[in-house]
Amino acid sequence: MVAKTNPQPLRVGILGAGQAGERNAVGFAHSADCQLRAVCDIDVAKARALAERFGAAAFDDWETMVDQPLDILVVALPHALHVAPARAAAAQGIHVLMEKPLATTLKDAHTIIDACKDAGVLLTISFVHRFREEVKQAKSWLDTDKL
Repeated sequence: MVAKTNPQPLRVGILGAGQAGERNAVGFAHSADCQLRAVCDIDVAKARALAERFGAAAFDDWETMVDQPLDILVVALPHALHVAPARAAAAQGIHVLMEKPLATTLKDAHTIIDACKDAGVLLTISFVHRFREEVKQAKSWLDTDKL
């Protein structure tokens, strides 16, 4: 099966211009099927610096950014702040890529899951540690009974 490419790149917004936000920006920049369109951080200088690297718009208010035409919102905020932007994105029909953990309470996690499910948008958690060299090495040891 050959993967289909979108006629237009998926429009990505990143909420949080720290380390996780930057890594997501770099990752999406490597995909011809995606285009970073917006970066938001309360430190607007940080948002601008990251946005300018990838030709995106910078915001210091996530509510304004979520009103932009986006297909995917990456939420890379402090964990206790995940609920409101996830709900807002889902309500706008924007798929959500959440940095781990999903939430700091079970109630908040269910709120996010239900908001995305009810809106019919995809929700995924970024868990990239399985690609780290030391984790891949440990897995190979487990697979070959070397542990």
